[in-house]
Amino acid sequence: MNEARSGTLVAGLQVSGVLIASIVTSLGAVWLLGHMGLFGRNIPQPHMAGDYVRGWIWALGLTALLCVLPLDDRIPLVHVWLVKIAVDLGAMLIYEWHYGLDAYTYFWWGVWGQHASLLPVLGNGTETILRFSALLGYMTGSSYHAMKIVYSFIGLWGCFCFYRAACHYLSSRKPWLLYLVGFTPTVLFWSSILGKDPVIFLGAGLYALGAAGWLRTNRIGYALPAAWGILIAIFVREWYGVIMVAPLLFVVTPRLRHPIQRVLSVTGGVAGMVYAFTLFHRQFLSDGLSSVLPEVNATVGDLAYGGSGQAFHGFHSVGSMILFLPWGVFTVLFRPLPWDIHNAFTVMAALEGSVLLMLAIFAARHWSLRRLRDPVVSWALAYVMCWAVLYGFGGFGNLGMAVRERLEVMPIIVLLALLFGTRRGRSYLDANSAGSLA
Repeated sequence: MNEARSGTLVAGLQVSGVLIASIVTSLGAVWLLGHMGLFGRNIPQPHMAGDYVRGWIWALGLTALLCVLPLDDRIPLVHVWLVKIAVDLGAMLIYEWHYGLDAYTYFWWGVWGQHASLLPVLGNGTETILRFSALLGYMTGSSYHAMKIVYSFIGLWGCFCFYRAACHYLSSRKPWLLYLVGFTPTVLFWSSILGKDPVIFLGAGLYALGAAGWLRTNRIGYALPAAWGILIAIFVREWYGVIMVAPLLFVVTPRLRHPIQRVLSVTGGVAGMVYAFTLFHRQFLSDGLSSVLPEVNATVGDLAYGGSGQAFHGFHSVGSMILFLPWGVFTVLFRPLPWDIHNAFTVMAALEGSVLLMLAIFAARHWSLRRLRDPVVSWALAYVMCWAVLYGFGGFGNLGMAVRERLEVMPIIVLLALLFGTRRGRSYLDANSAGSLA
């Protein structure tokens, strides 16, 4: 009898909670609808109320789609999606009200621009996203918020891919990992915007899923999602291919057993590295070695402006660039920190960076090379370091860019920080190391 009463009470509380949340959400949506002229002042759309309503319609439609998908992890996925909707159609309105964004250009050009082709353009990520926005525009119509919801939905599947990659590493499904990935502030916000970030985040998630699955199971079939992830990434940011290919070339290839697989892997990896070198040569070596410093100074200097721009005095030699690299890597991995807070928008990023820095300090105090025997950990560290070295210069010049670009590796940084920076994580690493030695 008592158990029945307890069950009834719990069910009643759940129904009451859903009812209260629905009422609050409805009242908030009505209030926002009445103020969309203010919040949408920067959006190139004369009919903001209708635009916002269509955003809600698409959000509810995609929620219904998630609810009927045959996935074991459907419930936590829906939970993450509902929070992303709240960010897209609630919290993000303040950000859009305050800033002029590239998202407005993607939306306007995607809906009203003229496109001779809708195919992606290798070597021009901006044009690729403009064309992709035009493709979405045929589905969403002239609604900025509906298009933003679709981009956010793409980012949701990036979260899911990173979650499944973590499950491969742990050899078990743990739904709390999906919450950890999806609710990390950097991921929650930047994977929900209208622009390049959710798309390349999906590519990074597919790449991580393929790499972790490949290394954990030795199944060559996982090369397919890795290849799709790399392809998506290089169509958005073509130089990103070297960040993804290099760890696979040096970590995955030596563990392949079949000679043909090794030959194909090395051939593909070398081709990717050659292509990356041609990009580097075109950008920084157009006039030989003498053009490296001017080009790097110009690139970093262009980023060092605005509210999150950092004082940059230029490099005077290749040696000064090498000496600067550790500080650049630190900046792109952890900053902004509390002393970098200049406005309300950097508070959450500074708190997030502070937590990661504390976990990194704990990890350094308990460092052990034997924990690197796990190939997934070796790949993850190599991937993060390749990314940090390449983005260290630009991230120092602009902390806003550092936070935004960190999205591409943030789930891996968080998982590594928990593995190396917590006692439970280190116990898991030690158990894996003992297993690999056995």
